[in-house]
Amino acid sequence: MIAMICSLLMVNVGIAPVSTAKLKVDPPTVTGQPPGEFTIDINVVDVDDLYGFGIIVDFAPYGSVLVVSSVTEGPFLKQGGNTFFTYDFNPFKGTVNVGCTLLGADGGVSGEGTLFSIKFLIAEVGESQLDLIYTALLNGGMQQIKHNVFNGYYYGPTVDLVRMQILPGRDLTAGQTAVFNSKIKNFDDDLTMRAKVRFDLVRDDGLRLTLWAGQSYVSEVRPPVYLYVNEYNEWLEWDWDFYGTSPYLDATGDGSYIESSVYDALSSLYGFEDLTLNPGDVIGRVVLEGYTQYPGGSDDDMDMDMLGGIGAGYPWLGSLWGTADYGWHTPRWIGADVSDVIPDLLGMDATNLNNFEAIATYWTVDGLSHGPMRLDALRLRIEFTGLFPIEVAVYELEPHEVLELDPATWALLPGDVGRYEVTATCYYTYMDYTWIQGSKVQTRVFRVSEG
Repeated sequence: MIAMICSLLMVNVGIAPVSTAKLKVDPPTVTGQPPGEFTIDINVVDVDDLYGFGIIVDFAPYGSVLVVSSVTEGPFLKQGGNTFFTYDFNPFKGTVNVGCTLLGADGGVSGEGTLFSIKFLIAEVGESQLDLIYTALLNGGMQQIKHNVFNGYYYGPTVDLVRMQILPGRDLTAGQTAVFNSKIKNFDDDLTMRAKVRFDLVRDDGLRLTLWAGQSYVSEVRPPVYLYVNEYNEWLEWDWDFYGTSPYLDATGDGSYIESSVYDALSSLYGFEDLTLNPGDVIGRVVLEGYTQYPGGSDDDMDMDMLGGIGAGYPWLGSLWGTADYGWHTPRWIGADVSDVIPDLLGMDATNLNNFEAIATYWTVDGLSHGPMRLDALRLRIEFTGLFPIEVAVYELEPHEVLELDPATWALLPGDVGRYEVTATCYYTYMDYTWIQGSKVQTRVFRVSEG
């Protein structure tokens, strides 16, 4: 219905004579902080013979800063008789679409008054435009009324970037360490907020790198390491058949595998070879991989669910799947990362990882057998990263505090030669509802040469 009204109002059947009409957001500026709320009116001033309107109000998207609580018709157009008023809003786009028209009246309404009102809930700190991005006013003669638009703005608490600096300068050589400094400020009078700063680097050839304040990076890291099953503890086991000399699942094609076609069958516990970290190694990702076969082929309604953990408690890691022929497969749906459910495996020494154990189960949607599943080998793929620490540093700022953050550093190697553009952006939060991007973005250019 809104689309119909707006389309009618957009029909260019004529333009009204020169008009001094205005559309205004009232009040034009609003302040506040979460949790809270405020209301704006969309007012018309000096309009002549208004019969209907279609207006789109634009605010911060994704429900990040503001959330629409209610939209109500104002009294202005009702002075001319019965009206049809309708609206909808899209929190992801951050828009409110409003349409209204008189019904059966001989003419429109003149003067000034409120067309409609919007009540916003303040969901998080940050700022937001309150813009009228599409406006159509129609008079009783089906002519569009020319008018000027005056937008509004919501000013909420913010943290933003004050300064970004590259040391020792913008002309660097391989063998040096690039240092990215940042300073931020809490501009609010009352709230203590949390913030972090991201550095996005893009080389001329398209290579991209992201660093956060407090992180260090080196571009050359140890290749991935595979840890295979090397022990089996019959903690729980039912309805799986074991073939071969052992249930270790330690190698492919050795004739040792497990098979089941019974719903809720379970086989555990499988331990893995120990990982030895070299100096400078940081675990970036842990991926569980199974050498599986479903002799009858894959089936979206059947899976080999994998559970895994350290010591006690074995959360779901995802579902291994299989093809008619043997092959290495990673869990699907939840993703392939064991780190999705066991984040403490990342960025640590190998102690926890070396105590990791896995359980295999047979699962189907309907609780019935969908054919046999075979697991011939199981392994962990350990991928390393040049980032340390893995966790992004979050800094707390008191009201009006200015804070110099820990630098992000990059140990430059010969393969890093090139021209880079680096952009620093601040993100902040108070309610932990979402992270708000600061408005003050700073960009610099630097070069790395062979020296």
